Amino acid sequence: QMCIRDSSRRSRDKTKTGKESRAISPARRSVLRSQCNCAWWHGVFGGLYLPHLRAAIWKELLVAERLLAKRGGASARIADIDLDSAEEAVLSNSRLCVCIDPGRGGMLRELSILGKSVNLADTLARRYEAYHEAVLHPVHDDASGAKSIHEQTPLKRNDLDRYLFYDRHLLGSFIDYFMDSEPGTADLMQGNPGDETWWNAPYGCELLDTKAAAAVRLRREGGVRATDGRSLVVRLCREMTLAAKEPALDAATRLEVVGGEGEIIWGQMLYFNLLSASGTDRGYRAAGRAGGLADEFSSRTDELFIFDQWRNIGITVKCRPEAELRMFPVYTVSASESGLELTYQATAVLLFWRTALGKYAPFEASVRLELGDAG
Repeated sequence: QMCIRDSSRRSRDKTKTGKESRAISPARRSVLRSQCNCAWWHGVFGGLYLPHLRAAIWKELLVAERLLAKRGGASARIADIDLDSAEEAVLSNSRLCVCIDPGRGGMLRELSILGKSVNLADTLARRYEAYHEAVLHPVHDDASGAKSIHEQTPLKRNDLDRYLFYDRHLLGSFIDYFMDSEPGTADLMQGNPGDETWWNAPYGCELLDTKAAAAVRLRREGGVRATDGRSLVVRLCREMTLAAKEPALDAATRLEVVGGEGEIIWGQMLYFNLLSASGTDRGYRAAGRAGGLADEFSSRTDELFIFDQWRNIGITVKCRPEAELRMFPVYTVSASESGLELTYQATAVLLFWRTALGKYAPFEASVRLELGDAG
């Protein structure tokens, strides 16, 4: 969404001269290509539910962004870039572009690799669709021989009902989850865990004055429930930093008690869209194990590597201190011209910590995302 407004505006600029002017025409062409309607709405052919269509849109937008980008180090700005009357924070350098939404739980809405024209954060929430009734309440042929809903809307799998879950917030990385018990992957696949008052809450947001990096500070204070049921008031502060030339994003979080004390379970969810969970060219390695993106994986670790050999993308997730990890695929049930189908939308990674918070016992944790080649 960021590039739709900015790239469109800049690609129409007729006043550029010299070397810059030669980039205007290709940039504008890419913006026009990105306006192909197929991926912007949900029609009878799958539309926005199909990740390869959305990826094609993002590719053109990021090509335009790269052509129009100013040379130099890292930059940061706060502006209403998607015209929703709320401001977002944008961090960028020559390698990455990151968009953070303080008004929706401080979530990361964009994680774009400019050189590969890929937005790894390109996913969407699971929402109810009217055609889900064909899965939830199948209607069979009547005596007159009239067609059932199954025949009118064929099911491409017989187990689609196992995947009909709905999210209570948009899916974006670094949303804070405060939980009263440790979740399993099966629980996580069915929905969003923990205290929902933090998910969509507005966070305070300010740019940090740094010379060698683009950085933003997010703040929020709110109630949480300890593992023994007691209520606490917690102050959260997170600094997100993008160095001048590195393809890496650092998120350092500090939790401290404002009122009460007790043990809490706090975590952050990360979402990466690798286009497909099947095949041997995509997978993960962590804690001495390896597997595919269709697998559910639980471990305790301080590093995870996810790879996509087809697009030559490698994602290294590093956390300090060591965290409990839950990884699982996110699917939607959506309609296409051939029937209802299961569509991969993202690989979800939950990192969480169990810690005791008190007046003189804050908790600090950091997560670093390094983006490179599949290796």
